[in-house]
Amino acid sequence: MLYKNIRHYLQVILFFPALLCGQQALAQDINNPDVILERVRESLSSITDYSCIFSKHELIGSRIIKEDNIELKVKRPGHFYMKWQDGPKKGRRAIYVEGQNNNRVLINLGGLMALLPVAIDPNGKEALKENRHPITEADFITIFDKVKENYLKSLTDPECNPPVVTSDGPDTLVLMMRFPPGKGYYAHSGRLTIDRKRWLPIGLTCYGWKDEFLEEYKFSNIKINPGLTEQDFKKDW
Repeated sequence: MLYKNIRHYLQVILFFPALLCGQQALAQDINNPDVILERVRESLSSITDYSCIFSKHELIGSRIIKEDNIELKVKRPGHFYMKWQDGPKKGRRAIYVEGQNNNRVLINLGGLMALLPVAIDPNGKEALKENRHPITEADFITIFDKVKENYLKSLTDPECNPPVVTSDGPDTLVLMMRFPPGKGYYAHSGRLTIDRKRWLPIGLTCYGWKDEFLEEYKFSNIKINPGLTEQDFKKDW
């Protein structure tokens, strides 16, 4: 009995340092931007399609246009569907499928204009009149790729400091990045929010060269690989 008690005691003594070392290593990994971005990349690599609720606040000219509660469906490559659930654009729908409809966005304006659907260039003046980006960039994978591109560029820039890793809560990580002007970076500063349970980018906020607000995007109620088909990107009007 004495031998068993001593052996158990030794096991406990040896276990806790190992556990502590493991926790410290995990904490270090979670605060390492390279590790964080690689985990997100691995998570995104298995995604073929997803649906979510999309929110966007954007500086357009001198106005900040806020659009919340947009149903978003994405099927890679090149399939996008958006439906506005409330607000002034309630009922509006937009569909883009690469290689179809002359590569135009099909739009049903909803309301009294529902009988007059239009087709426009996603990168044209009309499409970007109230949007900072085309529908083809309304995708958290595309957003993540842009953030990672700027981050990788900053690694060899002596004017850049490493991102600051913080948290909005136990289930999120936040990468706060700042870039110097005149070097081709997308923005002066950015804040990428990551769901650390699924390692998904769920939010991005960017500020301009005078620290003015530029844009904020949020993704919620995300369903990964729900099995979207071509039918989900057909006109439903």
